[in-house]
Amino acid sequence: MDIYDNLPLDGVVKIFANLTDPDYESPWQMCQSIDVTGSGFIIENNRIITNAHVVANSTFISVRKYSEAVKYVGRLVCISHDCDMAILAVDDKKFWEGMKPLTFASRVPHLQEKVFVAGYPEGGDTISVTRGIVSRIELGAYTRNTELLTVQIDAAINPGNSGGPVFAGSEVVGIAFSGLDDADGIGYIIPFPVYQYFLKDFEQTGKWNGFCSLGIRYQYMENKGLRLSHQMPDDLTGILIRYIDPLSPCHGLMLPDDVLCSVNNTHIANDGTIKWRNRERVAHKFVLQQSPPGTKMTLQVFREGELKTIPFTTQFIPPFIPATYDAPPTYVCWAGLVFVPLSIPFMDSYGGEYWARAPLSLQSTCESSRRKWKDQQIIVLARILVDEVNWGYEDTQGSVVTKLNQIEIINLKHLYDIIQESKDTFLKFELGMDGVVCINREAGMKATEKILKVHKINSMTNLLPKKNGEKEKEKKKKKHE
Repeated sequence: MDIYDNLPLDGVVKIFANLTDPDYESPWQMCQSIDVTGSGFIIENNRIITNAHVVANSTFISVRKYSEAVKYVGRLVCISHDCDMAILAVDDKKFWEGMKPLTFASRVPHLQEKVFVAGYPEGGDTISVTRGIVSRIELGAYTRNTELLTVQIDAAINPGNSGGPVFAGSEVVGIAFSGLDDADGIGYIIPFPVYQYFLKDFEQTGKWNGFCSLGIRYQYMENKGLRLSHQMPDDLTGILIRYIDPLSPCHGLMLPDDVLCSVNNTHIANDGTIKWRNRERVAHKFVLQQSPPGTKMTLQVFREGELKTIPFTTQFIPPFIPATYDAPPTYVCWAGLVFVPLSIPFMDSYGGEYWARAPLSLQSTCESSRRKWKDQQIIVLARILVDEVNWGYEDTQGSVVTKLNQIEIINLKHLYDIIQESKDTFLKFELGMDGVVCINREAGMKATEKILKVHKINSMTNLLPKKNGEKEKEKKKKKHE
């Protein structure tokens, strides 16, 4: 019997999606639609699982079963960009005739274990199966904000494979989600602990809530002098706390310069790792990522020569630089200056690997910024719609706005309120090391009306709820279109 005969390929489907992404440079409009394909597979309760990036910002989804020609209309039920997973539904009962859910393995595959990747990669229209082995297991980057357990394999994972099952025998041990550019034989799959957490969260709450974390920045303590300076005994290990997010459940309990030694009685090494399985190690974050919000846990910290136990309750902490893929970007356009909150999709809009084409000041801000207030956003002067009132400031595009008339900016709504309520003759936007933009307020208000009309922008901002009259106008406009 052929080794491939055991693979339940009937449960593997091809996904077709029309995607319309927001335009982060001109946030009052959308980008041109594109068509993409991906893979997915049947799970329990008549659901389909795939990758988030296959269906994110989709305007239409269709699904085709293995060895069939008919496509069925699908719809998005739940999505998580944190772990790149999405759940789809198909309402047509004919689609589910004869379909059986694939079986998940309740384990992470071991190093050198054989696996098979099934899906619909580019280069053809029919199903493809490739074979490989597990070559590495560690926490890896799913987004710029999120590191989760990842399994590296040497089977080919190409565009179109995304969302397809990875088998060990007849059981699913992972979900294909990415390959490494400019490298052969390196692909990454989502393992059991990650997809189990996502599915369980959806089953219990009907939505995706997020992975829990401590919300800390820290430093490894591998240097002997650093450990001695903190009076650490030779048999004690841990990581040095440098920053605690104001939203952290440990804010006010842990302090900067504490040494975090254990999480829930799991000891942390000086390189930030913990023991896992037999002879493997993973980053200490893994402990929190397996715990749902509301779990009672303890930390052990070393402070001023003493070990202290700190009880806390786990919770999801929104990242300071958010990955707001599903929400339309907010903006304020005043005097041709377009302000937006800094976000991962905004940085992605610059293109280039690791945001290489973005201004260096923005790259630095993303890497080093820290949240001061619970509702804080970093505001960027994203674009300038050139007009006589702002002419000469074009080179400040892409700068971070730190203050307006000497008032430190908290978020986009705060900036909008200052503009609207200011009694000053001039509005002076401070851009850190990138300079200042100073505009006469009265001239700026007059220019705003003209610029909005010229560029066909409905409103100075989309922060405010729309009035009934504005909603009716939009409905009529869409009918005419």
